[in-house]
Amino acid sequence: MKIGMRNIFLVVLTVLVVMGLVFSENLLASRTLTGDEIVRRADSVRMPEGTISFLAQVEDFEGDRESRGLAGNASPIRTTRYRIFNHGTDKTLIETVFPDRQRGRKFLMLDEDLWFYTPNINRATRVSFQQRLTGEVANGDLARTNFAGDYDAELVGEEVVAGQPAYKLRLTAKRSSVTYAAIDYWVAKKGFLPIEAKFYSKSGKVMKTGEYRQYRNILGGPVSTRIIFRDYINRGNYSVLTYADFKRENFDESMFSREALGDSI
Repeated sequence: MKIGMRNIFLVVLTVLVVMGLVFSENLLASRTLTGDEIVRRADSVRMPEGTISFLAQVEDFEGDRESRGLAGNASPIRTTRYRIFNHGTDKTLIETVFPDRQRGRKFLMLDEDLWFYTPNINRATRVSFQQRLTGEVANGDLARTNFAGDYDAELVGEEVVAGQPAYKLRLTAKRSSVTYAAIDYWVAKKGFLPIEAKFYSKSGKVMKTGEYRQYRNILGGPVSTRIIFRDYINRGNYSVLTYADFKRENFDESMFSREALGDSI
């Protein structure tokens, strides 16, 4: 059986293409990723990109409730729920939906500014990202989740954390207004899933730790739907932040303005 020159050419071309793909993958695997690249990839796992809405619940625990709380056997001292609207990484609107006495309170993040609105005062007041929202959760933990935009990242090593090979990174704030002065951050080598973090104050002290858990397939990719923030000194004080009900949205730009904070969503 004769094999035409055209068929031989196609076979050779196919072999060359496959070899090229294998070489490219090996080259990419052998190249050392920078800290900034790792953080950018991990950001998309911490929070889906684009224009979205979702629910966030914060449960606060104190003292000897710790072990029972994480096991689901104790009630938190406080539970707060929020509906959050993200328009990219520079616009976020947060509305408190529970408890009823706080319903209608809102936070509006516009780039580097954060505003707080309460119906009782009927005007917006500028607040900081560092300010405590509830329990161990700061305003910036909900309003600003763009580590890549807020921190310079240095890859300082590799460790095994929670049984997973991980990159260890040191994040340093680009501006004094961001939520933390520095963060020690561990990201899994497989899938760039955030695992743990230590959060530092401007004085250089560790304020709290974060544990990223319960990864689920959300809007086409894995997302950590449960974050445990623990006080670094009193480990019995912690907050559990849970995400749910993610949706792709098409927002009117006007809802992300100080003037619209008094409107119903």
